[in-house]
Amino acid sequence: MLLLTGSVSPADAQFVQGPPGAARGIFGSGGSASSSHLGVTFDVEGGYDDNAIGETDAPPSPTQPFAPFQSGYVTAATAAMRFQKGRVERYVLALGSGSVTQQQIASGLPSYRIVRGEGSLQAATGQGRRSGATMAVGASYEPTYLFGAFRTLDRNPGAGSPVEEIPIPTEDPSLALTEQRWLASRASGGAHYNWTSRQRLSAQYDGLWVEPIAGPGYESRTNSATVQHGWSPSASAGLDLVYRYDATAQVFEGGEQPLSLQTAEARVRYLHPLSPGRSVSWMLGGGAVQVRGGAVGDQPSFEDYSPTASGTLRFDFARTWGMSFSVRRDVTILNGLSAEPFASDAVLMSIDGTVARRLSLAASAGYSRGLALRAVDGDFDITLVNAQMRYGLGTHVALLVRYSYDDQQLRDVTVSTSFPSQYGRSSIRVGVTMWLPLYGTF
Repeated sequence: MLLLTGSVSPADAQFVQGPPGAARGIFGSGGSASSSHLGVTFDVEGGYDDNAIGETDAPPSPTQPFAPFQSGYVTAATAAMRFQKGRVERYVLALGSGSVTQQQIASGLPSYRIVRGEGSLQAATGQGRRSGATMAVGASYEPTYLFGAFRTLDRNPGAGSPVEEIPIPTEDPSLALTEQRWLASRASGGAHYNWTSRQRLSAQYDGLWVEPIAGPGYESRTNSATVQHGWSPSASAGLDLVYRYDATAQVFEGGEQPLSLQTAEARVRYLHPLSPGRSVSWMLGGGAVQVRGGAVGDQPSFEDYSPTASGTLRFDFARTWGMSFSVRRDVTILNGLSAEPFASDAVLMSIDGTVARRLSLAASAGYSRGLALRAVDGDFDITLVNAQMRYGLGTHVALLVRYSYDDQQLRDVTVSTSFPSQYGRSSIRVGVTMWLPLYGTF
């Protein structure tokens, strides 16, 4: 999950979720989940990565163990567990996942073995109809990924739907950039109070602490606090006023880069039902962010103001088909990679649905660009395309075919050792996924 921005996404978005219900096809069908249930999934897959690395980047060698991966064959195995007790307002949710990936590199050199593990515990409780609270803690041991530049989209609220439904690119363990490993710890807590049936005040804290393990990279600390007041004049329309404070620090050899961001935004959201199973929802918002950075070495402290803008459009045109579009302009922090703040723009589109009871398709495409606020010419560009086809052989077993393409460029940006300034990859995977309900019904 490296290359994160200064935000922390919902903890459950970091894990493989349980299979969808019967409306989504034969695989994972079984009706509504009971109040207590336990399930596990297993994935085994193989494929090939076609990697292109910038000319200035060193090839892998025995003396440079964290060099970028070369083109080669890949095999991966993943296991995930989900336990939940309770529903909606009062529940306890435990999630865990682990994976092992074998990555071939240049001829004559040993292959890499990428190990990843993650676990979290979440809970929520309601105090009558007026108030409630949530908490979550988690930790992960993982390699380096490319897609953190899209994490500002986590700040977009759902357009008439939960935040978790916004499509954020997932960090597939088999799509790591280098073998360099990180320990990431996170904690969050929140509470809300309904002043009336139409007005809600909520507060949220998120903390993320990332450090490299036995290799190059910056230690990173992020603490965020958000206060939001929502007003819903009707069941389909709403207005949100949001204030967010982020305090980050990138710790590197010889110094520390402190950075603070204060963001104020207003958002309008609307949900329009078209018919049973069909609806259109949207959200538009905007505001401003203040960025303050402390002095580092010969660089003086600085202060900058930047506009923010966000939008989400979701179209559910059938019970089993949906399409979404999300954009955001914000300030991005590439935790663990660079101490430079970026004014960034991110765009992401996705579509997913079930063609038949056995066949489901999903695809997404995204682009993110960032311009350095402190450096004179620094910038980055990241392009991402993902597609997946799943064919259910039965309720518990399905075949998977996945394709991914990503291209990233970092120009005039000081980054931690061994991270390539240019990297491109096309990847194809074929595998089998198995879902086993061990307790309760799904």
